[in-house]
Amino acid sequence: MRFLYLSLNVPFPADNGHRMRTWSTLRALKAEGHETTLLCLAPDAAPDPDTVALKEGCDAFEVVLHASRPLSVSADYAGRLRALLAARPYTARRWSSPALQARVASLLTAERFDAAVCDTIFMTENVRSNSVPIIVNSPDVEHVVLARFLAHEHNPLRRAYATVELSKTRRWERTVCRRGALVLAASATDQDVLETLCPETRVAVLPNVIDIEHYAPAPNGDPSIILYSGGMDWYPNRDAVDYFARQVFPALRRSFPNLRFRVAGRASDAFRQHFIGMAGVEFTGYVPDMRVEIARAGLCVVPIRIGSGTRLKILEAAAMSKAIVSTSVGAEGLDFVDGSEIVLADGPAALVGAVTVLLGDPARRRSLGQAARRRVEASYGTTALQQALSASLAGWGMGS
Repeated sequence: MRFLYLSLNVPFPADNGHRMRTWSTLRALKAEGHETTLLCLAPDAAPDPDTVALKEGCDAFEVVLHASRPLSVSADYAGRLRALLAARPYTARRWSSPALQARVASLLTAERFDAAVCDTIFMTENVRSNSVPIIVNSPDVEHVVLARFLAHEHNPLRRAYATVELSKTRRWERTVCRRGALVLAASATDQDVLETLCPETRVAVLPNVIDIEHYAPAPNGDPSIILYSGGMDWYPNRDAVDYFARQVFPALRRSFPNLRFRVAGRASDAFRQHFIGMAGVEFTGYVPDMRVEIARAGLCVVPIRIGSGTRLKILEAAAMSKAIVSTSVGAEGLDFVDGSEIVLADGPAALVGAVTVLLGDPARRRSLGQAARRRVEASYGTTALQQALSASLAGWGMGS
């Protein structure tokens, strides 16, 4: 089969959760014998892509320049105000690219594709033709993310704006799902939500996975380092870091004065400024290989309160045999067993208690880490993704 794949960004190097999902999907399509042409959006200042590496995941690719700055750098208030009066949500307008739309139209006219795969619901905005079936590769459920943002936001102006966007995003998500011939959800939890939203559309689970052989167990990290991995260009990551640093970490430092909360991943100077003077909180900036940071850590935390989909940061830490403390939302959609493969804790007091117990019990940390590694080996390797992809396409009537 031939696929036209539309990506929000160049997926290699796969250095964040979204790129990791895209890259894994592309490689699984190739492993299953399908032919894929990849069209990627990229900002003007983006470095040239690694053409040799990209050919591991596709047969042909093109980069389409798109002027869109990360929201962690620019909140784009003008664009948000303009979007308030439109039927589409702001994010759909943000990823709408006339240049990409023209290139998609040209390719669909000149060549035959069996389907167009759209990276998130918002990339469907760039497929204006109805001549090809659309598959939506959905890393999360967008309206659920906004609903959870509202649950924790107290600023009245932000709440008012988010309420409007939530309503528009839910309608948009329903419209896109109805248009799609197949929607690929990251977990059974997201599948249930999308099937309820749009029962007439086929929704299948395409799990987030990692290449397990790429991660060596490193159970004996520094117990004075608590690690959170993730780029601060995604709002749920910024919320998780702020929440843990302000409401959890100070209590931990009173019991463990040398403890460090290390945040590994891209972070703007403006965001880092919020934590100046907070003892023990440190930022690495961009990390080319997250395995180095995970190996150093004694414990990994995932205090996410906002989001959907599943967290690849948990799979990476588990593959390296690290003990993990997460909120319920952080571990949502993953089949990790609370108490034996991960520790779930909701609320500041529960997080403080869970981390405190593990910091004082090296044997317990090792046991949790070993069980987490076994879980990833059993359920979240590349073989699981290929099997799910094959079943999804076969169920749609388009198997290899």
